[in-house]
Amino acid sequence: MAELSLGKFDVPSASSDRSYMTEALYHYNVSGVNYSGTRVSPRVIMLSYNLRFILKKQMSYVQYSSDGKVKVFYNPSNPKKSFLIIAGKVGISITFLLSILPFALFYCEYYVYRA
Repeated sequence: MAELSLGKFDVPSASSDRSYMTEALYHYNVSGVNYSGTRVSPRVIMLSYNLRFILKKQMSYVQYSSDGKVKVFYNPSNPKKSFLIIAGKVGISITFLLSILPFALFYCEYYVYRA
């Protein structure tokens, strides 16, 4: 059983000021133990109204079986940790590059361009 949707947060007067993120609730069983999960992917993404199409695209990567159940990926050593989408190498690479970008820009601004 799974419920997947886009959630709205901080709803001021203008729709472009709203923030959206994926919401999920799913249940799964590992070795006779029942678990519930809420994470769609390892990264929590919160986007504006104008970029919510990215979240809809992310939701399209959730895998369904022929009987309508979702495929849950979990950590075998800790089954409480679960996701509906596994992070790919491209996504991990983009996240890494975006995380070092501020440091690279700082270095260029204060050490390269001021010489």
